[in-house]
Amino acid sequence: MKKIISITICIMIATFLIGCGETEKTSETKKHVDYTYLYKDILNQYKKSCETNEEVNRDNKNYLSTGLVEMADADEKDLPHKVGYRLQDLNGDGVDELLISLIEKTGYYDYIIAIYQHIDGEGVNKVEDGWARNKYYLLKNNKLLNEASGGAAYSYISKLKMVGNHLKTESMLATDLDGGENEDDEYEEVYLYNKVGKTTKKKEFYVSKIKWEKKYAEWIAEKIEVDFIPFADYK
Repeated sequence: MKKIISITICIMIATFLIGCGETEKTSETKKHVDYTYLYKDILNQYKKSCETNEEVNRDNKNYLSTGLVEMADADEKDLPHKVGYRLQDLNGDGVDELLISLIEKTGYYDYIIAIYQHIDGEGVNKVEDGWARNKYYLLKNNKLLNEASGGAAYSYISKLKMVGNHLKTESMLATDLDGGENEDDEYEEVYLYNKVGKTTKKKEFYVSKIKWEKKYAEWIAEKIEVDFIPFADYK
């Protein structure tokens, strides 16, 4: 009798575990949703624009991305193989954002040239536009690195995180010129770092060049290699 009871209990436990396993499997399956359909219109525009690299198509390229215009103006050939896309959930809301990126090093390097997001009731909005002086890279934990320049005198590197429908600056490095209060004063390059947000030319944000370069190297090391699908393969 005890043996029968033991066998019955074992069968019940096994059935329960199998049921849990199937529930988890079903739950995981539900998570893998292909959100390409949300961005179909914008993806079709990119594909067409990459395939028609002519002056007549420049306005559409400019509408899509400044980085795409730069590629066209540089007379880059075979854009369908040099520009690609990727879906990735940057803000953790369960719906992927659309990232458009250069995917071959042709003098511009491979960086993100546009980020799009689908918002219920609004449709698809462009979150950011990228180009040679405003580059975006994917980091670990779905964060982004933005390298921007306002010219030789000023540049900044920001670590960003998508919160809701906008990118929040988590921390920032910058270079600038200081001095020049009088006509004959010489300008000095200064290094700035704010670990909790955007930086300004306040003395509290001044750091040594060594500390600045060390922090920048740490951020660069967080870049991740990801696959972008070339528009030549987009159907």
